[in-house]
Amino acid sequence: MVNMNLIGKNVKTVAQNTLKSTQKVINKATKHIPDSYERIAFDGAYEPSVYDAIRAHMYPQLFTNYNVSKTVVKGKSNEIFEHLKELNEQFSKPGKEIRLAPIGNNSVRGRNIVTLPKSALEKTKENGIERIVDLRAEVNSTLNGRLKVDNGKNYVDGLEYIHVPLNYNNGLDDLQAIKTFPKFFEAMDKGNVYIGCNMGSHRTDFAVALNYALNTNTKEAQPILYLKPNDVTCGIQRVFKKIQKMTPEELQTLGLTPEFMQRLPKNKEELNQRLVKITNATMEAK
Repeated sequence: MVNMNLIGKNVKTVAQNTLKSTQKVINKATKHIPDSYERIAFDGAYEPSVYDAIRAHMYPQLFTNYNVSKTVVKGKSNEIFEHLKELNEQFSKPGKEIRLAPIGNNSVRGRNIVTLPKSALEKTKENGIERIVDLRAEVNSTLNGRLKVDNGKNYVDGLEYIHVPLNYNNGLDDLQAIKTFPKFFEAMDKGNVYIGCNMGSHRTDFAVALNYALNTNTKEAQPILYLKPNDVTCGIQRVFKKIQKMTPEELQTLGLTPEFMQRLPKNKEELNQRLVKITNATMEAK
């Protein structure tokens, strides 16, 4: 006769041992992940994420345009970057490099400044940065009540704050990002910008290239990208195509006025000419 009580105890023991083994694996995989890692992707898609930790370890292998420890940067420098480049060594650590680099005459790019110690943000203010362009999809976890509104503009710790949520490779957030383009282009036209995303890489590449390619009013030279230009230019072509297909009513809903539309390339050929300049500048720098 089968002893059901014994079977029940054995099953319970096996289940408990399996649970303990699984928990050990989880603990081992996540023990180095700080609670402060920002969420990635869409709002609510992930808890503080293992994916961010994986990306943080992978990304340093992808960046060949400059050496963080020596702050060697390809392309034209600017005065603000020269004053701030020591932040690369001061706040960088393996997997969390700030990746600070110059953009144009008076702006810089890098890891999002609001995720760094406050002393880093204070140094950027002291040396001429006046506004932040934050490219992350999820920002609430790191602003923590620091966002203030004054005369219709957002500010973080005294710097004008423009949120431009980008997801360059799949297009799912394009409309959410497109409606921020007028403020984004205006901020880039004014200059003295610190622009960055979660890691200061993919979305930052996309954004600086997007500003040059679509904002024909810009007076800045074509940017140098860290990643493969084709990955970025394909995303920009996708966004431009979506805007071109919009009806006047859809454009109005997104806040894209006729004045804004005039600054965009007139057609695909003009856009491609600007994208080719970005590609050539990047390839020459490498």
